[in-house]
This record gives sequence, C-alpha cells and structure tokens, in this order.
Amino acid sequence: MVYSQEIKPTTNVYEKSILEENKKIEWDDFVVSSPLPAKDSMVKEEPFTNKDDEIKKSNKIENDDLDEDFNYEFDESIVSKPNPILKEETYEQPTFELRSENHSFFKDMKYIGQYNKTYLLLEKDDNLYLLDQHAGMERFMYEMISSKLNESTPETYELMIPLKMELPAYEINLVLEKEDEFAKLGITFEQFGTNTLLIRNIPVWIPSNLQSEYLNDIFSNVINNKKANRSVILDELAMTMSCKKSIKANMNISLEEVNLSDIEAVVLPGGMPGTLNLEKNEKVQEIVEYAYDKKLLICAICAAPSILGHKGYLKDKKATCFPGFEDSFDGGEYTGEVVTACGNIITGKGCGAGIYFGLEILKNIKGEETMKKVFDSLQCPN
Repeated sequence: MVYSQEIKPTTNVYEKSILEENKKIEWDDFVVSSPLPAKDSMVKEEPFTNKDDEIKKSNKIENDDLDEDFNYEFDESIVSKPNPILKEETYEQPTFELRSENHSFFKDMKYIGQYNKTYLLLEKDDNLYLLDQHAGMERFMYEMISSKLNESTPETYELMIPLKMELPAYEINLVLEKEDEFAKLGITFEQFGTNTLLIRNIPVWIPSNLQSEYLNDIFSNVINNKKANRSVILDELAMTMSCKKSIKANMNISLEEVNLSDIEAVVLPGGMPGTLNLEKNEKVQEIVEYAYDKKLLICAICAAPSILGHKGYLKDKKATCFPGFEDSFDGGEYTGEVVTACGNIITGKGCGAGIYFGLEILKNIKGEETMKKVFDSLQCPN
C-alpha cells in the first residue's frame, strides 16, 4: 500500500528547502511520521529498489488507483480444505432417570470385583460390564443426597456433643440470616462467640466421620449461591457433594465398603504370611462367618484352609491344604488331593493346583458344562 501526502511549506527557510525536495513522502501499509533530517546532514531518501518492486509483485497487490479498493489475490492451491466426511455415524448415548422401583438394569447386576483400581466388574445375563467407579458412585450419591435434601421433614438426630464450626465473621452473619433455610435441611445451630457455630442437630444421612466436610459444603453452597430458586440451589449442592464425596480413580474398594448381601462365594488365597493376615482381619472373619451361616460357597487354597479348620468349619468334612497345615483340621479329614470339594467347601493343595481349584469353583457356580468348555479351551492335561 502506498500513501501520498502533500506537505505544506513552513516559514523555516531551511526546512522549506528540504520539504520541497522531498515533497511527496511515501509510507508502506500504514501512516507513520517522517522525521526531518538534522541540519548538519543533507541525507536524501533512498529511492525504491528493484527488490521493493519484486516484493510488491509477489504480494499481488495492485495500486492503479488509490481511490479504488484493494484487490487481494490468493493462490487457491495453497488454501487448506477440510477433509471430506467419509461416513457419518450416529451413536445414541443411553440415559437413565433417577432410581425407581421399576428400573432394574443395575439392580440385577452382580458385582465381581475391581479392575485397575478404576473400574468395577459387573456381570449380567452372561455379559461383562465395566463401570467407572467414580461415575457410578457419583450417580448413586447424587440420587441419595438429592432425595434427602428435598425431603419436607428430614430425619435428624441431636448431637450429644455439639460440633464446633469456625467460619469468617462475614459468613457467620450470612448463615444466621438463612437459619430457617438450614432448619429445613435438618441442620440447627447457635452462635458461640464471634466466628463459631455450635451445631446441635444434623440429618441422619450425613456420615458420622464426614460431618464437618458435609456441613462446610452445605453452608458454603447455600450462602454463596445467589439464585432464588431453592430447587436449583439444592440440585447444585447435590451435584457438588456427590462428586467430592465419591471414590476416585486409583483407589481401592475397601473391605468396609463390601455389601455382604451381594456375596455369592468367598475365596481365601492363602500363602504366608498372607494367611496369618487374613485370619487376623476382623472384616475377613465377618465375611467368612456370614458365608458359612448362609451356606454360601467357601473356597481356600494352600495354607488358607487352616483358617476354616481353626473356626471348626472342617469338622466331619474332607479337605486338603499345603502339607504341614493339616494339623489345624479340627475333626476334619485331610485328603492330600490336588483339589477337594466337600459340600459347600472347596480346598486346594497349593499354587500348582490353581487351575483345577478355579475350575472346581466354576463348576459350582456355572455348572459342569461351562466348566468343561473352559477346561477344553485351556488345553489342560486330564
């Protein structure tokens, strides 16, 4: 782009001579100021070179008439074009409404275990499902918290020792202003000092070991949310709390989170000192006792059958184990076999018996036909 400007003469004779000599000053692309040369140097502006002309030609900008619009030309061959869509496919994401008595998709699933500390393994109709443990628990928590927050008369209990909560002074005032709103949620309190609240009553659904965390979330959400619609406030509160309080990826499912009513069988892996640790664990003992009382399948291999022997579960039964642990069979018969099945108890001799131990468990759960198909596919010697 070339811009031309006529410079008016000034009263200074020296400057006038310079300006007349450079009467027409040119700028490329945008207007800039052109300083006058110093009096002791008479440097003239260098004329345009051939290189400048080549640059103009390469840009393909024509300036035949300064009053006309510029005409920019582009080489279409270098303009990138989007790749054509080869095939358009539509996927429908399944959605589920809030839990209801009529909805049984997840209800009929059987929990198998955990994979990679991230996914829950579930079985239904001979299909295997992987459920993201955080997403699954978050949905469960959201439904539970949402229903509790919207109860017209929430079930509460009085704390024997009031829970002290310290808040900034300005938040204390906001909480006191909305005292009635918190009472509708089942939370009652009184001010104690400048920035302390004494919590007297809380809803029964708040876990006893997470009281402070839950209450902090409730207080923060209610006093900071400026929306007038109460249902929207409670829904956002349920979403926030369900996400923060759910199990995350790379977290183990603890024994305390196991629902005993979901258990179909118990397998004790054995080994040392693993067997001693299993026998010392109160939760493991609770699970084994629950399975025995309910006559569920109980399986133990290597040194682990000794746990059953110490509890008297092998009395008048046949069983096997790693040699040397048969002394724990109180009234039981040691067979020395690779695998022994007696009633609802299956025992294995050691790690070398692992495949046959697993096949025997499979036969008891899925039937002999399924077991034979798996046996043939493993190419095990008869």
